Amino acid sequence: MFSAIVGVSEPTFALKGNTLTSYVSRGDSGKPIHRNFCSNCGTPIFSKAENSPGILYLRAGTIDNEFDFSPKANIYWRDHKDWLPKDIPSFETMPSIK
Repeated sequence: MFSAIVGVSEPTFALKGNTLTSYVSRGDSGKPIHRNFCSNCGTPIFSKAENSPGILYLRAGTIDNEFDFSPKANIYWRDHKDWLPKDIPSFETMPSIK
């Protein structure tokens, strides 16, 4: 499944609206990923991976205000769409974050 994800600094993130529901799954690293979604409609909002502290992975379609967004990397390139930009770094799976 394709989705546009924006990495944001956790301290700068502000959530408006209803309470979130979450579940935990395992990422490629084997470490937990906390997936948060709207408790009313089930829309995915953001994920927090334990292997990248301080960063939230926000679904771009959930952002209310306008922002200047240009992709910096393609992750999970193995599942890419033909229209994605090919002139930025691409990774077959999730790269390790250091």
